[in-house]
Amino acid sequence: MICLRSLSVLAVLWAGPALAAGSEQRDASQGETLAHSWCSECHSVARGDLKSPKPGVPSFTAIALQPSTSETSLRAFLTTPHPHMPNFKLTATELDEIVVYILSLRDVR
Repeated sequence: MICLRSLSVLAVLWAGPALAAGSEQRDASQGETLAHSWCSECHSVARGDLKSPKPGVPSFTAIALQPSTSETSLRAFLTTPHPHMPNFKLTATELDEIVVYILSLRDVR
């Protein structure tokens, strides 16, 4: 019985990072979908794109590559009204997904 319990714990510990990576990938994918739906009129949201449709508006890749960009800074920016941006009301899940997507753009390979 102890052996089976130990094996169960080991299986969870071994699979945990893989499951977490899968959920992060899923979140980034959902964030990409949201970004294309809501943000692509002004921002280029595609991985590696540096030029947005509207002049002077940063692409999501450019935002991701800024040294000051962090999960905290993105969350603060996306939850604070700004004069030149529509006032989107993101759910907690949508906010998580867009933040994960933008941060995933740091790896532009």
